[in-house]
Amino acid sequence: MKQQGSTTELVIHDLELKDSGKYTCDSGHQQTTAAVTVHDIYLSHFAALPVTFKQPLQNKETEEGSTATFCCELSKPSAAVEWKKGGVELQPSQKYEMRQRECLVELLIHNLKLEDTGEYSCDSGDQETKASLNVKALPVLFKKELKDKDVQEGAAVKFQCELTKDKATVEWRKGTMELFPCAKYDINLNGRIAELVIHNVEPEDASDYTCDTGDQQSTAVLRVNG
Repeated sequence: MKQQGSTTELVIHDLELKDSGKYTCDSGHQQTTAAVTVHDIYLSHFAALPVTFKQPLQNKETEEGSTATFCCELSKPSAAVEWKKGGVELQPSQKYEMRQRECLVELLIHNLKLEDTGEYSCDSGDQETKASLNVKALPVLFKKELKDKDVQEGAAVKFQCELTKDKATVEWRKGTMELFPCAKYDINLNGRIAELVIHNVEPEDASDYTCDTGDQQSTAVLRVNG
């Protein structure tokens, strides 16, 4: 503290954050008060730094039905980011889950479908990182295969099998000849159930019949009784 004539001074050396506060000079008859705010130079500088990516996104390849996780590391903890697919902002939902732990941010994409394939990005406002997701189709297999059939001439017969995926594409064959829907053949697919109905069975319909998913085949024999 210094006093020169009618002027008094209070000098605070080696300022610390705890020195912030109100200071009062009291003459005994009157008081005057002023506030001192001490700023942390390191924190102020850190807050002004741009949010960049210490570790960018990496490309992913995984199978449909599973969960894909994109992860990147920021230069600052708890910074806000925006996730996008093909430039369209993503919102938290059952499909998309966003997580953040300090400098690590994650995007989880659940129950993957083929249409989830594409480019995903994380935008900090100062920088953006992008990566691609490739969703691979699961093979279409048989949960229940075709069974051999014995039928009377002139009747109708149905071959039926159950697949591991909904709305899969299958091919029906008699021997090596591909079959198509017509008055003779009904070809149906309801969910995972594939059916071939043969109307007005004749002796020449006796043969082996195959359902082919492209990944697996199931074959059964039709016997016609006269």
